[in-house]
Amino acid sequence: MTLRRTSSRSLTRVTALALCTVTAVSTATVTAATADPLGSLSSLLPGSSGSSDGSEEDAPLTLATEPAPQSETWSAEYQGTYDLEDADIDEATSEDFKEVPVGGLSGLDATQDTDDDGDTDEAAGRYLALSDDRGEEGPARAYPLDLTLGDSGVDDATVGAPITLTDEDGEPYKETTVDPESIRSTDGGGFLWTSEGDRAQELDAGITQADKNGRAQISYQTPDYHHVGDGVGVRENAAYEGLTLTDDEKQAAVLTEGPLTQDSYNRLTFYDTTTGEPVREVAYQLDPADENADGRGATEILAAGEDSYLTLERGYIEGVGTKAVLYRVTLDGATDVLGREDLDEGSEVTPVHKERLLDLSSLEDAEDEEVAGGNPDNVESLAWGPEGELLIGTDDNFSDSQRSLIHTVTLGAKD
Repeated sequence: MTLRRTSSRSLTRVTALALCTVTAVSTATVTAATADPLGSLSSLLPGSSGSSDGSEEDAPLTLATEPAPQSETWSAEYQGTYDLEDADIDEATSEDFKEVPVGGLSGLDATQDTDDDGDTDEAAGRYLALSDDRGEEGPARAYPLDLTLGDSGVDDATVGAPITLTDEDGEPYKETTVDPESIRSTDGGGFLWTSEGDRAQELDAGITQADKNGRAQISYQTPDYHHVGDGVGVRENAAYEGLTLTDDEKQAAVLTEGPLTQDSYNRLTFYDTTTGEPVREVAYQLDPADENADGRGATEILAAGEDSYLTLERGYIEGVGTKAVLYRVTLDGATDVLGREDLDEGSEVTPVHKERLLDLSSLEDAEDEEVAGGNPDNVESLAWGPEGELLIGTDDNFSDSQRSLIHTVTLGAKD
């Protein structure tokens, strides 16, 4: 069936109502890693040089001693996988984009279009996919997607004419000055998106509210200790990877892929969407890296009810592929660390509570041979489907060895 045109926030509410609520306080035991588990995986987190850019000493990571427990209340069932290589390309795509590859899709969300009166039209429905192209293959951009779902999840797609991301003056961003990662639709047809920045160029990570044409309207005020500085700030290629909006859209939550340079934990920071100012921040603890994996990072977050979220973590094993897990996260008991400049290994911090929902590397029943073989590919995005399905997208990194996939998962309450 063709996707019903529905806002992502409404979908979150529908799904949350269908699932039971869990109240839990994190009791995870943490320990400082004896070695940097991030390895040399530059596409995930900083390299093994001991610093994010080879010039500064990063704080050691603090990892859980054991993986998060399996959820006792939520279930997650895999439906199927769609390869966007099979998608149709909208003939309306301008000549400027005819030779620009559709790839690097790092963010995905249902749109919230508006009617002639400017009101949100929840029956207008499309998806927006954000490319993480830094202007090297083409302008920084987002793609409208029309998706069709069947019994096995997404089974057809049309890629629309790209929306160029521009600054407040309406000018396309210069090459390498932004690194788009996650996107969320907002009321009025606009969207919020994150950039990882570039530590080597001393470009800070950022959060931008854009109008429906991609033009920047507001830049959020990120905490000073997130900014690139001597021994502080986001690590190279491990910054604002995850983004979600609360159901009422009063707050946006941004999850770092890895810890800040001075930290041993990732940070989940909440912003007032009216002022763009931070209002709360909690620590997020990565699970242990998989055996032989080059690293581990958190790649996306999606609201799933009040103070309840879904997150993705992934790592890469040479010769095997991506290992990835879907989690449910709750904030009860988590320490508010907003204003604390460092969360090093000696910090007394209670991170968010995590529980596993689905190992995306154990989908043996998948029709796709690579997925069935344990490689779900480079998972980076989460979005709600029309009936509360969960869509999980992958980023091909413009590489011939990776693909742009959409996995479909259904969530429910365990008996």
